[in-house]
Amino acid sequence: MVPKLARLVSALDARTDEFLADLEAMSPEQRTFRPGGEAWSPVMVAHHLALVEIGAAERMVARQVGLKRRRRLRQKLFYPIVHFVLRSSLRVKVPSRRMLPDSEVGFEDVRRQWQAAREAIRSALESLRPEEVCEEAFRHPIAGPVDFAEGIGLALEHVDHHRRQIDRIRSSPGYPPSAARA
Repeated sequence: MVPKLARLVSALDARTDEFLADLEAMSPEQRTFRPGGEAWSPVMVAHHLALVEIGAAERMVARQVGLKRRRRLRQKLFYPIVHFVLRSSLRVKVPSRRMLPDSEVGFEDVRRQWQAAREAIRSALESLRPEEVCEEAFRHPIAGPVDFAEGIGLALEHVDHHRRQIDRIRSSPGYPPSAARA
């Protein structure tokens, strides 16, 4: 794998491992707690992240080799806005219904799905030749075409964005207390 991508994937793996360890440390009640209405539970947040990576992996594998990343004006404007949103605590709707989590999926299923998506991404990246790294990896629904490093960078920011969401869930009224340890 190209060294820059290897560093980014290693950072993404570490961030994801921390995210999943945090959820694993929660009680089942905490993992499935929904602060109200249509709000997501922590396991739903993790499922959303897994679904996004599944979609990215599918598009990376099926990409058109040799396709140069070309952004239109709208995408040139929205790409930095996507970064801003991901680095903030702003709440936004998912840009595609395919990324909506299932409230019935269990934590272990989410973990398996996420790990499988990551392996598919890693496999796609390992097959890249150095001259392909700047080619289009996939099209973000808002930011438009992104290359491989940009895609992994967005994934890092996406995990961080949703870590802040987990913190908000934990501070919500009614969030189940941690079980007392003996």
